[in-house]
Amino acid sequence: MTIDYTQLFPVGDDVTHRLCPECAGDGRVEYERAVVDYQNGGYLQGYLDDCETCEGCGEIEIDYEKHCIVDEMGNLYWKPDERF
Repeated sequence: MTIDYTQLFPVGDDVTHRLCPECAGDGRVEYERAVVDYQNGGYLQGYLDDCETCEGCGEIEIDYEKHCIVDEMGNLYWKPDERF
């Protein structure tokens, strides 16, 4: 199968990080924790905390083998499902 590189988006030479897919660059995510309530059976309480994927910074380092495709000339392109 040949890849049509004209349909892919090139990766810039200065790009080393991308937005975190979990928090969309915000650095914080809403999580849920169980709260015990013996009268009503308990409930889930939402709370904001630092994103576990990016550790709160909002960006993750690009794994070129996972996120990119290399053409015959050595140029990097985003995989179709990994664009941001």
